Formats: sequence, structure tokens, C-alpha cells
Amino acid sequence: MADSVEESLVKVDDLWFTTDTIIIIRAENKIFRVPGGILAARSSVFRDMISFPQPEVVTTNSDFEQMDGCPVVRLHDAAEDVEVFLRAIYDSSMAVRMHI
Repeated sequence: MADSVEESLVKVDDLWFTTDTIIIIRAENKIFRVPGGILAARSSVFRDMISFPQPEVVTTNSDFEQMDGCPVVRLHDAAEDVEVFLRAIYDSSMAVRMHI
């Protein structure tokens, strides 16, 4: 019986998060620690960024930065803008306040 149920299941790709990746976003002097799966689902730029394999250990590569064992993504945007962007993605109550 269980096999027939599993065979009839349909995966919804855009709501199937396969990454457990936590990333740290750095903008100006602020850092944000966020789950990558939702960010990747909402942003093709972050989806592509997260899909690249990350080194397992810290290397001497100056292009790769880690904090708390998580990859750091540096943005050149204003920290205030990045915070609003992330709140729009992760804070569902913000949509209510913005009347979306």
C-alpha cells in the first residue's frame, strides 16, 4: 500500500528545498545569517550563487570567506536596502504591512 502512495506523489519543484545551506550576507557593517533555500527560490541571482559548490575547508583563496562555518556573500548595496529586501523575503508580516 505504501509503495502505491509514494508512486502517486508529485514533487512541486518550486516548493521543494534541497539546500540546507545557511549563508551570511554582508552589506556595509551589517551581517545577516539566512537559510539559502528560500533566498534561492526568490532570487535567481542567489540561486545561481548558492548552486556553485563551496569548498569543504577554509582555503587560502582570498575570494572565499567564511563566518561561523557559513559562506559569506558580500554585497555592495546599502545595508538598509539589503535588510528591507531580506525582510520582504523572510518576514511574511511585511507583505501585510505593504498591502501586497
